[in-house]
Amino acid sequence: MATTTPELIDAAEAAEILHMSRRHVSRLAAAGHLTPAAKGRGVRGLRLFDRADVIALKAKLAAKAAD
Repeated sequence: MATTTPELIDAAEAAEILHMSRRHVSRLAAAGHLTPAAKGRGVRGLRLFDRADVIALKAKLAAKAAD
């Protein structure tokens, strides 16, 4: 069975996909709405997100806005 490696993106690229600020992406991660796939050391460590997770969140937010 083949496994795929997730495409990791930083908060700036996630923000661009979601059409929001990097700070808002950080808030979404802190609130548990977007889980980092990898995180650097320290409190302010670099967070990397799986592109597929970001796109799924975008669809979820769009559906919520349509309601």
